[in-house]
Amino acid sequence: MDKQERNRLEQKYKDSVYEQYYLKSKLISARIINTKELGAKYFKMPDETIPNVAILVNNKLVEFSNLFKKAGISMFSATENADSEGELYYRRSFVGDAIMMDLEDSLSQAIKEIMDYCDIISNAFLKILVSSVKTVSIIRKIEPVGKILNIKDKVNELFKDKEFFLTEEEEEMLDIKLANYRENYDKIINYELKDNIVYDIMIKIEEYGYGSEDIDILLENDIIPDLEKIGLSECIPELKIEIEEYKKDLQNKKEKDFSDDEAR
Repeated sequence: MDKQERNRLEQKYKDSVYEQYYLKSKLISARIINTKELGAKYFKMPDETIPNVAILVNNKLVEFSNLFKKAGISMFSATENADSEGELYYRRSFVGDAIMMDLEDSLSQAIKEIMDYCDIISNAFLKILVSSVKTVSIIRKIEPVGKILNIKDKVNELFKDKEFFLTEEEEEMLDIKLANYRENYDKIINYELKDNIVYDIMIKIEEYGYGSEDIDILLENDIIPDLEKIGLSECIPELKIEIEEYKKDLQNKKEKDFSDDEAR
Protein backbone atom coordinates (compact mmCIF):
# COMPACT_ATOMS: atom_id res chain seq x y z
CA MET A 1 0.00 0.00 0.00
CA ASP A 2 1.12 3.59 -0.48
CA LYS A 3 1.68 6.08 2.35
CA GLN A 4 -1.68 7.77 1.76
CA GLU A 5 -3.54 4.47 2.25
CA ARG A 6 -1.52 3.64 5.37
CA ASN A 7 -2.35 7.06 6.83
CA ARG A 8 -6.02 6.58 5.96
CA LEU A 9 -6.13 3.32 7.90
CA GLU A 10 -4.44 4.93 10.87
CA GLN A 11 -6.93 7.81 10.83
CA LYS A 12 -9.84 5.39 10.57
CA TYR A 13 -8.66 3.52 13.66
CA LYS A 14 -8.00 6.77 15.53
CA ASP A 15 -11.48 8.06 14.71
CA SER A 16 -13.08 4.81 15.88
CA VAL A 17 -11.27 5.07 19.23
CA TYR A 18 -12.42 8.63 19.89
CA GLU A 19 -15.93 7.85 18.67
CA GLN A 20 -16.40 5.05 21.20
CA TYR A 21 -15.46 7.39 24.07
CA TYR A 22 -17.83 10.03 22.74
CA LEU A 23 -20.71 7.53 22.62
CA LYS A 24 -19.90 6.22 26.08
CA SER A 25 -19.77 9.76 27.46
CA LYS A 26 -23.22 10.49 26.01
CA LEU A 27 -24.63 7.32 27.55
CA ILE A 28 -23.14 8.07 30.97
CA SER A 29 -24.33 11.69 30.91
CA ALA A 30 -27.88 10.68 30.02
CA ARG A 31 -28.05 8.05 32.78
CA ILE A 32 -26.56 10.36 35.41
CA ILE A 33 -28.91 13.24 34.55
CA ASN A 34 -31.99 11.01 34.58
CA THR A 35 -30.94 9.33 37.84
CA LYS A 36 -30.24 12.63 39.59
CA GLU A 37 -33.65 13.95 38.54
CA LEU A 38 -35.40 10.85 39.91
CA GLY A 39 -33.35 10.90 43.09
CA ALA A 40 -33.93 14.58 43.79
CA LYS A 41 -37.64 14.54 42.94
CA TYR A 42 -38.80 11.36 44.63
CA PHE A 43 -36.17 10.42 47.20
CA LYS A 44 -34.91 13.86 48.26
CA MET A 45 -31.34 12.85 47.43
CA PRO A 46 -28.69 15.62 47.55
CA ASP A 47 -27.55 17.03 44.21
CA GLU A 48 -23.93 15.92 44.20
CA THR A 49 -21.57 16.21 41.26
CA ILE A 50 -20.85 12.94 39.45
CA PRO A 51 -18.08 13.42 36.86
CA ASN A 52 -18.17 11.67 33.49
CA VAL A 53 -15.40 9.06 33.37
CA ALA A 54 -15.55 8.61 29.57
CA ILE A 55 -14.75 12.29 29.05
CA LEU A 56 -11.81 11.89 31.42
CA VAL A 57 -10.45 8.91 29.46
CA ASN A 58 -10.87 10.83 26.20
CA ASN A 59 -8.88 13.75 27.65
CA LYS A 60 -6.15 11.41 28.90
CA LEU A 61 -5.96 9.88 25.45
CA VAL A 62 -5.55 13.31 23.86
CA GLU A 63 -2.79 14.12 26.37
CA PHE A 64 -0.83 10.93 25.61
CA SER A 65 -1.49 11.16 21.88
CA ASN A 66 0.05 14.65 21.86
CA LEU A 67 3.07 13.31 23.75
CA PHE A 68 3.62 10.68 21.06
CA LYS A 69 3.09 13.27 18.32
CA LYS A 70 5.67 15.65 19.80
CA ALA A 71 8.12 12.74 19.80
CA GLY A 72 7.54 12.29 16.06
CA ILE A 73 5.59 9.03 16.37
CA SER A 74 1.95 8.01 16.66
CA MET A 75 0.05 6.41 19.51
CA PHE A 76 -2.18 4.77 16.90
CA SER A 77 0.37 3.18 14.56
CA ALA A 78 3.74 1.45 14.84
CA THR A 79 6.87 3.37 13.93
CA GLU A 80 8.08 0.48 11.75
CA ASN A 81 5.59 0.34 8.90
CA ALA A 82 7.47 -1.45 6.14
CA ASP A 83 8.22 -5.11 5.55
CA SER A 84 11.59 -6.60 4.59
CA GLU A 85 11.02 -5.60 0.98
CA GLY A 86 10.17 -2.01 1.86
CA GLU A 87 6.44 -2.43 1.26
CA LEU A 88 4.34 -0.15 3.50
CA TYR A 89 1.58 -1.60 5.68
CA TYR A 90 -0.47 -0.47 8.65
CA ARG A 91 0.14 -1.84 12.14
CA ARG A 92 -1.11 -0.44 15.44
CA SER A 93 1.33 0.83 18.05
CA PHE A 94 2.09 -1.84 20.66
CA VAL A 95 2.87 0.71 23.37
CA GLY A 96 -0.12 2.85 22.43
CA ASP A 97 -2.45 -0.14 22.56
CA ALA A 98 -1.03 -1.23 25.93
CA ILE A 99 -1.80 2.20 27.41
CA MET A 100 -5.32 2.22 25.99
CA MET A 101 -6.00 -1.29 27.31
CA ASP A 102 -5.25 -0.12 30.85
CA LEU A 103 -7.41 3.00 30.53
CA GLU A 104 -10.21 0.97 28.95
CA ASP A 105 -10.10 -1.53 31.82
CA SER A 106 -10.58 1.21 34.42
CA LEU A 107 -13.26 2.81 32.24
CA SER A 108 -15.21 -0.45 31.91
CA GLN A 109 -15.13 -1.00 35.67
CA ALA A 110 -16.24 2.57 36.31
CA ILE A 111 -19.11 2.31 33.80
CA LYS A 112 -20.34 -0.89 35.44
CA GLU A 113 -20.38 0.80 38.86
CA ILE A 114 -22.22 3.93 37.70
CA MET A 115 -24.76 1.89 35.73
CA ASP A 116 -25.41 -0.25 38.82
CA TYR A 117 -25.81 2.97 40.82
CA CYS A 118 -28.34 4.33 38.33
CA ASP A 119 -30.20 1.01 38.23
CA ILE A 120 -30.72 1.08 42.00
CA ILE A 121 -32.54 4.44 41.73
CA SER A 122 -34.46 3.40 38.61
CA ASN A 123 -35.62 0.14 40.17
CA ALA A 124 -36.65 1.90 43.38
CA PHE A 125 -38.71 4.36 41.33
CA LEU A 126 -40.16 1.50 39.29
CA LYS A 127 -41.45 -0.15 42.46
CA ILE A 128 -43.23 3.09 43.37
CA LEU A 129 -44.61 3.43 39.85
CA VAL A 130 -45.93 -0.14 39.78
CA SER A 131 -47.57 0.35 43.18
CA SER A 132 -49.18 3.60 42.02
CA VAL A 133 -50.41 2.09 38.76
CA LYS A 134 -52.06 -0.68 40.80
CA THR A 135 -53.73 2.00 42.91
CA VAL A 136 -54.99 3.75 39.78
CA SER A 137 -56.28 0.43 38.48
CA ILE A 138 -58.32 -0.05 41.66
CA ILE A 139 -59.72 3.49 41.41
CA ARG A 140 -60.74 2.96 37.80
CA LYS A 141 -62.82 -0.04 38.82
CA ILE A 142 -64.67 1.99 41.46
CA GLU A 143 -65.20 5.34 39.72
CA PRO A 144 -66.75 5.94 36.32
CA VAL A 145 -64.05 6.17 33.68
CA GLY A 146 -65.10 9.68 32.73
CA LYS A 147 -64.59 11.02 36.25
CA ILE A 148 -60.92 10.17 36.64
CA LEU A 149 -57.75 11.45 35.01
CA ASN A 150 -55.65 9.30 32.73
CA ILE A 151 -53.12 7.02 34.40
CA LYS A 152 -50.16 9.35 33.84
CA ASP A 153 -51.90 12.32 35.43
CA LYS A 154 -53.23 10.18 38.25
CA VAL A 155 -49.76 8.85 39.02
CA ASN A 156 -48.41 12.41 39.12
CA GLU A 157 -51.26 13.35 41.46
CA LEU A 158 -50.44 10.43 43.74
CA PHE A 159 -46.78 11.45 43.83
CA LYS A 160 -47.51 15.11 44.57
CA ASP A 161 -46.09 16.36 47.89
CA LYS A 162 -45.08 12.85 48.88
CA GLU A 163 -41.62 11.83 50.01
CA PHE A 164 -40.45 8.30 49.33
CA PHE A 165 -37.55 6.54 50.98
CA LEU A 166 -34.92 4.12 49.81
CA THR A 167 -34.38 1.00 51.89
CA GLU A 168 -31.33 0.78 54.10
CA GLU A 169 -29.87 -1.83 51.75
CA GLU A 170 -30.44 0.40 48.71
CA GLU A 171 -28.76 3.36 50.40
CA GLU A 172 -25.80 1.20 51.38
CA MET A 173 -25.42 -0.14 47.84
CA LEU A 174 -25.64 3.38 46.41
CA ASP A 175 -22.75 4.47 48.63
CA ILE A 176 -20.69 1.43 47.63
CA LYS A 177 -21.32 1.82 43.90
CA LEU A 178 -20.57 5.54 43.89
CA ALA A 179 -17.40 5.03 45.94
CA ASN A 180 -16.23 2.34 43.50
CA TYR A 181 -17.00 4.62 40.57
CA ARG A 182 -15.01 7.48 42.08
CA GLU A 183 -12.14 5.11 42.89
CA ASN A 184 -11.82 4.11 39.23
CA TYR A 185 -12.24 7.74 38.17
CA ASP A 186 -9.40 8.79 40.50
CA LYS A 187 -7.27 5.91 39.24
CA ILE A 188 -7.54 7.34 35.72
CA ILE A 189 -6.89 10.91 36.91
CA ASN A 190 -3.72 9.78 38.69
CA TYR A 191 -2.55 7.52 35.86
CA GLU A 192 1.05 8.35 34.94
CA LEU A 193 2.93 6.65 32.15
CA LYS A 194 6.19 6.25 34.05
CA ASP A 195 4.39 4.44 36.88
CA ASN A 196 2.24 2.16 34.72
CA ILE A 197 3.89 1.56 31.37
CA VAL A 198 5.87 -1.55 32.38
CA TYR A 199 2.77 -3.14 33.89
CA ASP A 200 0.68 -2.22 30.83
CA ILE A 201 3.19 -3.69 28.38
CA MET A 202 3.52 -6.93 30.36
CA ILE A 203 -0.26 -7.32 30.58
CA LYS A 204 -0.51 -7.01 26.80
CA ILE A 205 2.37 -9.45 26.25
CA GLU A 206 0.80 -12.02 28.60
CA GLU A 207 -2.69 -11.56 27.21
CA TYR A 208 -1.54 -12.15 23.63
CA GLY A 209 0.77 -15.00 24.65
CA TYR A 210 3.90 -13.85 22.80
CA GLY A 211 6.73 -16.37 22.49
CA SER A 212 10.34 -15.59 23.43
CA GLU A 213 11.53 -14.89 19.87
CA ASP A 214 8.53 -12.70 19.12
CA ILE A 215 9.13 -10.68 22.28
CA ASP A 216 12.76 -10.00 21.33
CA ILE A 217 11.67 -8.69 17.92
CA LEU A 218 8.90 -6.68 19.52
CA LEU A 219 11.29 -5.12 22.01
CA GLU A 220 13.83 -4.15 19.38
CA ASN A 221 11.48 -2.88 16.69
CA ASP A 222 8.56 -1.41 18.65
CA ILE A 223 8.70 -1.11 22.40
CA ILE A 224 12.19 0.21 23.20
CA PRO A 225 12.29 2.76 20.33
CA ASP A 226 8.90 4.17 21.35
CA LEU A 227 9.75 4.32 25.06
CA GLU A 228 12.98 6.16 24.27
CA LYS A 229 11.21 8.67 22.05
CA ILE A 230 8.48 9.53 24.57
CA GLY A 231 11.00 10.00 27.37
CA LEU A 232 10.55 6.74 29.25
CA SER A 233 14.04 5.26 28.85
CA GLU A 234 14.25 4.93 32.65
CA CYS A 235 11.53 2.24 32.47
CA ILE A 236 13.42 -0.01 30.05
CA PRO A 237 15.69 -1.79 32.61
CA GLU A 238 12.67 -2.75 34.73
CA LEU A 239 10.80 -3.89 31.63
CA LYS A 240 13.72 -6.10 30.55
CA ILE A 241 13.78 -7.77 33.98
CA GLU A 242 10.04 -8.45 33.77
CA ILE A 243 10.40 -9.86 30.26
CA GLU A 244 13.22 -12.18 31.32
CA GLU A 245 11.00 -13.49 34.12
CA TYR A 246 8.20 -13.98 31.61
CA LYS A 247 10.51 -15.91 29.26
CA LYS A 248 11.68 -18.11 32.15
CA ASP A 249 8.05 -18.88 32.97
CA LEU A 250 7.45 -19.80 29.33
CA GLN A 251 10.45 -22.14 29.36
CA ASN A 252 9.40 -23.75 32.64
CA LYS A 253 5.91 -24.30 31.32
CA LYS A 254 7.29 -25.77 28.11
CA GLU A 255 9.51 -28.18 30.07
CA LYS A 256 6.65 -29.15 32.37
CA ASP A 257 4.35 -29.83 29.43
CA PHE A 258 7.08 -31.96 27.83
CA SER A 259 7.57 -33.93 31.09
CA ASP A 260 3.82 -34.48 31.38
CA ASP A 261 3.70 -35.78 27.81
CA GLU A 262 6.62 -38.14 28.49
CA ALA A 263 4.91 -39.44 31.63
CA ARG A 264 1.78 -40.26 29.62
